[in-house]
Amino acid sequence: MAETRTLPGGTGAAVRMKRGDRIEIKLAHGLQVVDFWSMNAADFGEYGSMSHSRSHWFRLSPRPGDAIVTNRRNPIVAFEEDSTGGAHDTILPCCDLKRYHQFGVEGYHRNCTDNFHEGLRALGIEPPPIFLPINLFMQVPLGADGTLMIVAPRAKPGDRVVLRAEMAIVGVMSACPFDLLPLNGPDCKVNDVDYRLF
Repeated sequence: MAETRTLPGGTGAAVRMKRGDRIEIKLAHGLQVVDFWSMNAADFGEYGSMSHSRSHWFRLSPRPGDAIVTNRRNPIVAFEEDSTGGAHDTILPCCDLKRYHQFGVEGYHRNCTDNFHEGLRALGIEPPPIFLPINLFMQVPLGADGTLMIVAPRAKPGDRVVLRAEMAIVGVMSACPFDLLPLNGPDCKVNDVDYRLF
C-alpha cells in the first residue's frame, strides 16, 4: 500500500499517474471540497471536461463505474469507488482571487486557481490555461426554478473516492480554501484531506 499523504486545507498538489494507477481522496479530518483536474500527460491540450462528461453520463454528477471524459471524448479518469453516492459538483468553476474580492475580501486570499498553478509548478510544469474541475464532495443543488445554491456537503467525515487513471495523466488537487459560505461545511471551516496513490 502506498503512503497516505495529507493535503493541508486551502492548499494544492499535483501528481503524475500512469494508466491503471489509482488515487484515493479521503475526508479523514472533516468536510472539505476538493477540486480535481486531470490532463493527458502527453498533451495538456486534452483534459477532463465537465461539459463533455455530463453529455456522456446524461447526469450532473458521476457514479461508480463512470469515467470523466476529455474534451476529445476519451476516458481519462474513472470513478472506481465513491462512498458518497455521487455527491460532487460539475457546474461551478474553481475560485480565484477576484471571486474573493467580489465577496468583500481585501488583499490576498488563497484560492484554487493559484493552487492549480502552484501544484503544477512544483512538478516543474508550466501550467496550461485553467479549465473547469470536478468539485469533489461539493453540493450545488439545482432548484425547481433553475437557480443554483451552495450548501453544506452531503458527504461525511470518512467518505472517500477512488479514481483510476485511464491514460497517463497529471492530476491536480486543491483543498478549496473558500471560507465565506458553507461550501466546506456549516462552520465554513477549511480542513485537511488525506490522499494516497496506489
